[in-house]
Amino acid sequence: MGRRQTEGLQRTQWLITLTPSSYNLTKTHSFRLETDAPATPQEWFLSQLCKDNKWHPVGFMSKSLSSAERNYKIHGQKLLSVIRGLEEWRQHSGRN
Repeated sequence: MGRRQTEGLQRTQWLITLTPSSYNLTKTHSFRLETDAPATPQEWFLSQLCKDNKWHPVGFMSKSLSSAERNYKIHGQKLLSVIRGLEEWRQHSGRN
């Protein structure tokens, strides 16, 4: 595991263990998608606004770029990251 992957894993562990969470994922509350682009690997964090009016992490995904994708310009990598994140968590939005 490389340095970026280790840092991503540590960030995820920190977010998840920051506060104990007993929140259920629900389609009636707002979602926020955060992405760490351009980075290799690309990372996505899905958070949900809960009843306590705070954002709580409810999902994480990480994926390496292919050799061709690593050659994309910065704006192309950012757009690719947004598209992948939206595709991954589209089912949670209730807008398939």
